[in-house]
Amino acid sequence: MNKAVSFAKCEAERKGKDAAVARKRAREALDDVIKLDEKAKSDVEFSANRDQKPSLSPASTNSYQLKKPKADHPSVK
Repeated sequence: MNKAVSFAKCEAERKGKDAAVARKRAREALDDVIKLDEKAKSDVEFSANRDQKPSLSPASTNSYQLKKPKADHPSVK
């Protein structure tokens, strides 16, 4: 009987260690997938921003320099 109990105890410990290793591997695999997903999303956002033309609003451009000065303007001689 002692031999069977000892075998069952060793078997339970081995299965417990195997389960812990499997959980660790699964957690690491999920972390890798999350990192790859974030990298893919950032690459898509970066390429989408790069391919589009920049939008220029009148506030961001110096609209005074873009306009032709009028003849009665003091800076025109």
